[in-house]
Amino acid sequence: MSIELDGKRIDNIVLDFNGTFYIPDKEFQKTVWKDARLQLVQKTFEADGDFSPNGIDFGRRLQDFVDESLKKGWRVTFKRHGGTDEDFDAIINNVHLAEFLQFDQELADFIKELMEHVPVYLFSSSEIERVFSGLEAVIGELAHELEDNILSGDKMEVARKPSPLAYKEMIEKLKINPESTIYADNNWREADAAAEMGLMTFLVDPNLKGFMNDHLVINFLAQMREHLTFIEDNV
Repeated sequence: MSIELDGKRIDNIVLDFNGTFYIPDKEFQKTVWKDARLQLVQKTFEADGDFSPNGIDFGRRLQDFVDESLKKGWRVTFKRHGGTDEDFDAIINNVHLAEFLQFDQELADFIKELMEHVPVYLFSSSEIERVFSGLEAVIGELAHELEDNILSGDKMEVARKPSPLAYKEMIEKLKINPESTIYADNNWREADAAAEMGLMTFLVDPNLKGFMNDHLVINFLAQMREHLTFIEDNV
């Protein structure tokens, strides 16, 4: 069995997890990430040597930080303001994401169908335990069949997304051919980096249609199926 995209054979599928396996609306973002955002901004003040910023300055920087992060990415913005990968990972991985997620039968069925045809991998900057617990919440027992196919941030040695070096490392670790691999992400900068490495890219965004930066846009992950051709073995 195999999969084709626009007549081209697909040998592997690599999926981001955060914001890709689930759609984080504004209320979800506010509820789940509020404390993490405050901690990230506090770290940027500490990077400037200010350990007790006043409320007005903190509020202004918080708004600027959120606005910039939504455009450029959270990790990129944090590091631009003096933060480190280590601090970013420590703060983000402390968010207990799984308790806010719900089982998605349609997505579980789609992932199972993909796995019956090609190898499916997850590529995330989060730590393995956080990715797996979130995955288990969203697709249930099927997560255990993917556990060994998760390339998480704590397994990365060279770089983190969205650095192209992270995707180069991912390609090497997973031993995949980028030209026959689909990559899906909800972050367009990370999708851009994947495309730079030659992967075929889907951008998961509930508010867009068509194409963005040559990425094929889907509103939710299971919608990818509409663009794929599943080829069964002849009996």
